[in-house]
Amino acid sequence: MRAERFPLPLALTLLALYALLGLLGLPERATSVLLAGVPALLGFAYGRGAGVGAALFTFLLDALWDRGFRGLALDPDHLFLLAAFWAIGEAAGRLGQAYRFRERALALLYRASRALSRLPDEAAVLEALPRLVQGVVGRGAVGLLVPGEGGLDPLHWLGPPLPPGFRFPEASLPGEALREGPKARGREMAFPLLVEGRPAAVLYLAGTAPLPEGLFPLLVSFSEMAGEVLSRRRALRRLAEAAYTDPLTGLLSRRAFEERLKEEWSRSRREERPLGLVLLDLDGFKGVNDTLGHAEGDRLLVRVAEALKGAQRAGDLLFRWAGDEFALLLPNTPAQGARRAGARYQRAVAALGGHLGLPLSASFGHAGTDEGYESPEALLEAADRRLYQAKARWSGASPKKVGQNPDPPLEEG
Repeated sequence: MRAERFPLPLALTLLALYALLGLLGLPERATSVLLAGVPALLGFAYGRGAGVGAALFTFLLDALWDRGFRGLALDPDHLFLLAAFWAIGEAAGRLGQAYRFRERALALLYRASRALSRLPDEAAVLEALPRLVQGVVGRGAVGLLVPGEGGLDPLHWLGPPLPPGFRFPEASLPGEALREGPKARGREMAFPLLVEGRPAAVLYLAGTAPLPEGLFPLLVSFSEMAGEVLSRRRALRRLAEAAYTDPLTGLLSRRAFEERLKEEWSRSRREERPLGLVLLDLDGFKGVNDTLGHAEGDRLLVRVAEALKGAQRAGDLLFRWAGDEFALLLPNTPAQGARRAGARYQRAVAALGGHLGLPLSASFGHAGTDEGYESPEALLEAADRRLYQAKARWSGASPKKVGQNPDPPLEEG
């Protein structure tokens, strides 16, 4: 049985023992020791006020008992007991308050840790940190500060508004924490968040009164855990970027295309808007590799990707499909719009070839959901079929027609 859960029964038990031992004639000092437990129990359980009140009650009880309840003993021994009981009640109250604060802080930080572990990315973790910690500070301020030019800038702030453009100087407590580690001073505490071993931000707390000392080691552990969560999110983001980004050209990868095609198809059906698709293939690229070497071929692919990005319009999604093939998803674009977009990207490749002095051209195939396809796979197959036809037309063309698409050119609309 824990004393903080059952203070009144335990205090009443001590009073009953005091009375029983007094009736049995035990020495006064022995029974007075039992009374000291009453302000200790009630102070720890209910706070300093309860502890001091219990101290006065037990003093009066002891002073009356010694006179047989016919007067109040106020001799030096009893006045010493009053001072001792008072000090015990006061100390127990402070200890109990610190204990309860620690329990609440531990529970709050445990819930905050669980909440952080469920957040999807770095930005969400950084935004949530001040909100999750605010309950520990109460009416004070909690902020997440990031290093800036000559100080630290509030990224997320909960508390009294700061002046516009306010920046914490490098000599402030958060600045010291960023350089030296966790710091506490009076009403302020600051904890650096280490992401992959480097300080990326500072969790800053400012109370309306001095913050309890017991809070500091708890928040040190919490900030370390938050840094670990941020490090994991950053590593996962890099892995995702590696999986969804073509390492040579920096364009979105084939895996990204396959997932995004399904997403855009579903959105097209849900919102009843067309979706266009273009597959674009460089003409005769194998000859470039055979003649100039694969290193030059790779450099040329990078230049082609840059040319395609230069022709990219808002909303166009550009992917490297495979080798010298590229793909474009065009939300809110019907088949004829996809055809015009393909011609635009085709001209961008031809212009690059002219700039480099190379016979560089591209063929493309297009498709659109407005043509009645029943699945994203059918849409892809239609574009691929038209690309195959375009490549067949190119392979039989004369040199002066290299790069011409089998579809007649269209004016852009």
